[in-house]
Amino acid sequence: MKMEKTSMPIVFVCLFSLILLSLESCSCTASKPVPALYIFGDSNVDAGNNNKLKTMFKANVPPYGIDFPGGLSASGGRASNGMTYVDFFAKWLGLQLPPAVNNVDLNTVETIDGFNYASASAGILEDSRFNDNENIYLGKQVSMFNDTVEKYLTKRFKDKAELSNYLSKSIFVISIGGNDFIFNLNMKMGEKTPSPDQISQFSEKLLKLLGEYIKELYQLGARKFLINEIGAGGCAPQLYLMKKQQPGGCDLETNKEVVSYNEKLVPEIKKWESTFQGSSFVHMKMFDIANDFVVNPTHYGFTDSRHACCQLTEHNRCDANKGPCKDRSKYVYFDAAHLTEAAHKVLATKCFSEKGVCVPMNLQELAQK
Repeated sequence: MKMEKTSMPIVFVCLFSLILLSLESCSCTASKPVPALYIFGDSNVDAGNNNKLKTMFKANVPPYGIDFPGGLSASGGRASNGMTYVDFFAKWLGLQLPPAVNNVDLNTVETIDGFNYASASAGILEDSRFNDNENIYLGKQVSMFNDTVEKYLTKRFKDKAELSNYLSKSIFVISIGGNDFIFNLNMKMGEKTPSPDQISQFSEKLLKLLGEYIKELYQLGARKFLINEIGAGGCAPQLYLMKKQQPGGCDLETNKEVVSYNEKLVPEIKKWESTFQGSSFVHMKMFDIANDFVVNPTHYGFTDSRHACCQLTEHNRCDANKGPCKDRSKYVYFDAAHLTEAAHKVLATKCFSEKGVCVPMNLQELAQK
């Protein structure tokens, strides 16, 4: 009897040691279908990367983040009252919300759930910007991800094969392009309206460059991509206010430009998937649902799709000295250009688990590939 009592702790210690050894030797992402989410883009998905830049395009003041868990300080700099659609993706995939890479120290941060590289006002082109306001264009974002791989991720996996497996299962979201039309094509045209040929050529230029950046991500190990088309910017309150459109309407000229880009995006995605062996692409049809939010708001539970929920400054940003609307769940737009958390959640739900908004598969299906 005495022997049995003294041997039990020894057996337990040995068993516990074996468990620890097995945990150390296995991949830390083995239980997750998607080990990480990496975000690239503009203000629609920015989590605060512009906070340290010289720019007016920031969302790190009240009332932004008012409904985000932990409030404004936790939200970082999201241009919404709460979470964005990529935040919901991360949450539903069982991941930490990807932090803005500019706001963390890669020498001390501990996460392999992904990072956010998106930058408000940024475009695919380096010179897409408003006057001298700084941003991080897509090429720089991809370069920053390269640094993340080389300086951060390589230290957290036992070998290249394990890192490669991790990257191949991670999802890479790219949501960008609208600012190239606003702050590049149209600003250079001045008062003139670009011709259909000019719009077409500009769209082709953007997509060619986008393809080059996707190739860079692919060469770094990315295999699963969600590419967001450009939304219906002509339906946002800032265009409604500027051009005095009729209630329920959108600025057709603005939307016509991005439709050209979106139509060309579809065959490009098919080409990329056939070119980059082993890759999978999901196309997020942002334009149609953004337009439908405005035309049929009650279908989604909204009562106001034409006005911003917050009080606006002269630059169409939320006024830090004035409170927003009381029931933010009933508004499509939080400020003059960006969605409320409620609208983001509708968008995320439809892409994550339903059919139609994300094609040819939803995000859950992409995760299982």
